[in-house]
Amino acid sequence: MKNIIKKSACLASLGVALALTCGTARAQVTTNLFTFDTSAGTWASWQSEYEGYWDSSEDHTGNSGGSLFWYQDVSRDNGVQIFNTWGGNPYWAGSPQWNIDLSTATNISFWVMWDTTDSTLGINSFNDQDYANPPGYGDHGVTVGIETQSPGGQGTPIGTVQLPLSASNGWVQVNVPIGVGVIPNPNEAVGLSFWKWSNTTNPITTGVFAFWIDDIQAESPGAPPPPPTLSKLAPASNQGLNIYDDGNAGDRQDIATVVTNTGSDYNYSWIGSANPVTYSVNFAQAPAASYKGYQAQIMLFPGTNITETAPDWNEANALVLFMQQQTNGVIGQLRYKLNNAVNNSYLYGSDTNVFGPNPSQPLTNTIVPGYGGLLCSVTNANGFVGTWSIKIDGSGNITLVCPSQTNTAAFPSGDDVVFAAPLSVFWGTQPDTGGYFQDMVLKSVSITGSANTLNADLTQPLDPTKLVVDASKSALVFGTPVNAAYWLQWTLPDVSFGLKSASSLGGPWTAVIGSYTPTTNYVNTFDTSGAIASGRNYNPPPMGAGYDSGDDSSPTIAWAAGPTYDAHGNAASGSISLGWAFAGGSGNEAFTFDILPSGQSFSGATLSFDIMIDPSSTAGTNGDYGAFGVATRDQNYNWNGTSFYEGLLTAAGGAVGQWAHVSIPLGTGADSSVRALTFQDANDGDINGPELIYIDNVQIINSTPQPPATITINTNRGSFITRPMLPSNGAGFFRLSNP
Repeated sequence: MKNIIKKSACLASLGVALALTCGTARAQVTTNLFTFDTSAGTWASWQSEYEGYWDSSEDHTGNSGGSLFWYQDVSRDNGVQIFNTWGGNPYWAGSPQWNIDLSTATNISFWVMWDTTDSTLGINSFNDQDYANPPGYGDHGVTVGIETQSPGGQGTPIGTVQLPLSASNGWVQVNVPIGVGVIPNPNEAVGLSFWKWSNTTNPITTGVFAFWIDDIQAESPGAPPPPPTLSKLAPASNQGLNIYDDGNAGDRQDIATVVTNTGSDYNYSWIGSANPVTYSVNFAQAPAASYKGYQAQIMLFPGTNITETAPDWNEANALVLFMQQQTNGVIGQLRYKLNNAVNNSYLYGSDTNVFGPNPSQPLTNTIVPGYGGLLCSVTNANGFVGTWSIKIDGSGNITLVCPSQTNTAAFPSGDDVVFAAPLSVFWGTQPDTGGYFQDMVLKSVSITGSANTLNADLTQPLDPTKLVVDASKSALVFGTPVNAAYWLQWTLPDVSFGLKSASSLGGPWTAVIGSYTPTTNYVNTFDTSGAIASGRNYNPPPMGAGYDSGDDSSPTIAWAAGPTYDAHGNAASGSISLGWAFAGGSGNEAFTFDILPSGQSFSGATLSFDIMIDPSSTAGTNGDYGAFGVATRDQNYNWNGTSFYEGLLTAAGGAVGQWAHVSIPLGTGADSSVRALTFQDANDGDINGPELIYIDNVQIINSTPQPPATITINTNRGSFITRPMLPSNGAGFFRLSNP
């Protein structure tokens, strides 16, 4: 494994070089042409023939601006044309002309919303009906034109766009592509036009169209973003639950107990308990000591369904162990507050009206009965790693424990009674300083001694019936895979890039597979007698089952019902039974299931089924019931044997009267083309007598490879490299590639 770490630094620069040669996606650059935020300026340059005006009551962004309102009575006006120049009224002599370079623009976009109150005609009519006479002269939708060099008029049309039907429900963005070479002198664009023409001389119908237009933009491809850069491979984090902070100083990242509305099943309180109750966390890994102020916490709150991400601030009553990295190690302070909702002045003793002035330090390290404050503290010079716990007995006596120190305290008489069950418990982190993006790994959390207890091994997935994630950014709470070998990060953006590996720099490079997603391409669970046809039909469904070939003159095919004959013991289901009789010596019996109406490719898929031998079957001289094989049949029913061929008793799990599961990889050859399946049993032991088998849950499942799961942390993306992802010899290289 050492080689792969040693070579990864070289690999990172190689990955960048390869990514550059493969090309990168280009960022999109937008140029705001008109926002209609004020009646002056942007709207003053717009002119309207017939109807249209600036409307301050509607704005796409909701920023109290405005929009362009389009109103057209098709029985009165030949159409509506709304046009502009960047510099001002195109009809004013001497108006300044501002040129905008649209030579790289790929499309004009704008937002539109249909006026359902004033419109008497619908969007379909606006888009599809021709209001000019003769037909064919009207515009189906809105035509957009760009004026160049000389202002005024329609300009060069770049396209006619139909309004989305969803515009009647709110603002929708519309794009009008600009074809290459369509606009003359595109670097000297001076204005933009929208129009729709009809004809009032002989209108086909009457009615009103009304809608708003806002935020018109020109969109161009920008410079390609820099390709992502791989970091060095780092050791995977310790086993446990990773909790990264999201870079915001005050954001809590926690897991919490599940407490129902009644809390009767989750009585985690020490109040009324015959034994002291201990609340613990074991840290397996923590940020370096240089991250001063980094904090972890155990938090307890009376109540149920506490889901806010800052409960120590929001809840009225709280008991919190703050563990914070300082210059002399990690200091743990156990604090509480009573009746101080949406505040923490009692928790920190900072309310001078209660705790008194404290000019020498920002917090008062005292207790005021009935309010709260600091109960006790401990210091662990070696950092966070290890077990921290709070132990409280029924009299309110406290023992605070860190990996190297113990301290004791007690609640003022009666102050702890508010913490009776139901009690919610949180464990987590808070950076306390912005921009850290560091990882804390929790190995376990526990609650012991209470009426209900909790012992959560966080090296395993969270039990959702006991613990939930309660975090400002829940995606940053995730487990370390058991087989994780390394942690690999790279910079963003990484659109269209994929992770590849090779045993040597010369390749071959293959995509790194994180997991496989099963896709069921075919399944028959034989739930009813209708699951099979009475004979070969060659064109299912239902599946046709027939005797294909053999030496038996009286084969049987039937549906077997009931829990005994269903592989899952389902009384409402069943299986298909295949029966025949061997007459001694040699012989083959084959049955074919027509599962698909035509041949389909299942390259790399897996064929599976369940099988059981009926106890009435006859064994041969070798103690077996034949040699069992499976073949696929392609479009033309050509026989293609699979890799499966073994004793029938072995296939059935080594005993009669029991179900066994058979799984057959179809590979990438001829056997992966499937229209039908043939099950054949050969007499290889002088069998002389009847045989009866049952087959259930015939499935073909394709496993689609998926890239490794990734976690976005600030401007980087990270992924665990598990041992199956490593190159075949356990040493080699990784790169990001943009194919």
